[in-house]
Amino acid sequence: MPHKTIEQLIIHNSDTQVKPIIGNKEIEKQDNTLPVDRTVVFNPNTLSFAPMTPDQVTAKIDTQEIETHLADVYSALGCNQTVNEKLNALSYFESIIINSNVSNRLINSAFMNLLSKQLKNVKSPMIKTRLCQVIGLLIRHSTVIESELAESQICIQLVETMKDKNEKVKRRAIAALGEYMFYAATQLDDDQVDPVWELSNDAIHTIIRNLRMDADGDEVVRFYSCKTLENICAQSTSAGHKFTTLETINHLLAIFLH
Repeated sequence: MPHKTIEQLIIHNSDTQVKPIIGNKEIEKQDNTLPVDRTVVFNPNTLSFAPMTPDQVTAKIDTQEIETHLADVYSALGCNQTVNEKLNALSYFESIIINSNVSNRLINSAFMNLLSKQLKNVKSPMIKTRLCQVIGLLIRHSTVIESELAESQICIQLVETMKDKNEKVKRRAIAALGEYMFYAATQLDDDQVDPVWELSNDAIHTIIRNLRMDADGDEVVRFYSCKTLENICAQSTSAGHKFTTLETINHLLAIFLH
């Protein structure tokens, strides 16, 4: 049996394998409002439009019919509603985010600007939580994201949302931020790098800061930060190097020894 080199012993194929950040059951138990099949619960009777099933949306994603439907959904999300009505509309929207075809269509549309603006202005922790969930799932399931998303300052808004004192808001915000940073990182090793995808110092420091072991820190937020760092380092050399600081090493060592 031939001897393996040091590099072969240090690096394993599993080191480059990644798992989703948002919705990762190893990090956090899913919302107990979701059934076992993870179908999002909403009340069709209080929606201002006729809902479609996820399969119907997928089948019609390139048709004029879906354009009309999505315009109705957009109007419902954008109009003045009670907290419960807004949550219900967002829950429906979340229910149709099930694959890349749908996600690619939605994330490269006016929906993202709407969601980003609402995340910036909304006061309700429940709506903030759901907005972060929807944004994170859209990024997670998308395979082609136009540079307009990076230019929309969604990353800045998610970093700002991390300052919220509500535990659930912070958990969803760090998960969505992690999905954004992971996607951005995968764009940075291309031959022709679009600088719009460069990771901001604020975003990097947010991940590193939330690795810290302290009495006030939330363990779930810390886990999301670890998963974000793991995914980035597994897929992007240039982005991974941005986290190679003594502070990062000390935080990870403290987590390991805890």
